Amino acid sequence: MGEQLSAGAKAEDRKMQELVRQHHLYINDRFYTCSMEMYRGLGELYVDDERFAKNFDRIRPGLARFVRDAIRIYAGRA
Repeated sequence: MGEQLSAGAKAEDRKMQELVRQHHLYINDRFYTCSMEMYRGLGELYVDDERFAKNFDRIRPGLARFVRDAIRIYAGRA
């Protein structure tokens, strides 16, 4: 996802949406059943909780918002 941001991708781009889909499936398979509502909330948490935001933005500045925006789009399409 960080590479997509650095490459100038948009949150709605096909590749980014595929990465978000894979992320959602990973959470479902490894941790807990994650409804779209929960997944959307998780995306919001990535920005609203400074601990998450700091970790994402350490990878790439602006990554927390980029991922959150991509999750919003993904969840809205589901």
